[in-house]
Amino acid sequence: GTIDYGNLPEDMKEILRQCMQTWDSRVTKERREIIQQGVLLYGVTYSMDARNSPSYESPKYLDCSSFVGQCYWKSGVATQGKAAADWCTPDNSSNFKEISESELIPGDIGQKCWPGNAGGADHVGIYIGNGQYVHAPHTGDVVKVSSGIGSFKCGLRYQ
Repeated sequence: GTIDYGNLPEDMKEILRQCMQTWDSRVTKERREIIQQGVLLYGVTYSMDARNSPSYESPKYLDCSSFVGQCYWKSGVATQGKAAADWCTPDNSSNFKEISESELIPGDIGQKCWPGNAGGADHVGIYIGNGQYVHAPHTGDVVKVSSGIGSFKCGLRYQ
């Protein structure tokens, strides 16, 4: 399967292409679609207060967990439908299985703390392979591809 690179700049397209070369049969159609939805959200502005606005279907603002929820909702993977876009990881911990960082497969969620009780210092993103992920980083930034998955202490696998 191919990926629509959307509005990704060339450097991020190249990172994604390199990641895709490492994908094996574990990167299912559903996992590719989760990643696809993350790529298509490139450039959306980070905001915890205005997340999912002006609409769920076409958000201009996302925080890290609503970004992940959007990816799982729009990919059709989340059984909660549109409600997944309101995910706050600690509230949905029963939907996920904790895995070690070394077990991450593209489409899994990288997470700094489990079960999300980091006092605001928690963070999640969609793992895409090769130590790279798509995420909504922080205030003043936008959804993008970044390296440094090593800063995540564990992973989450949707179940």
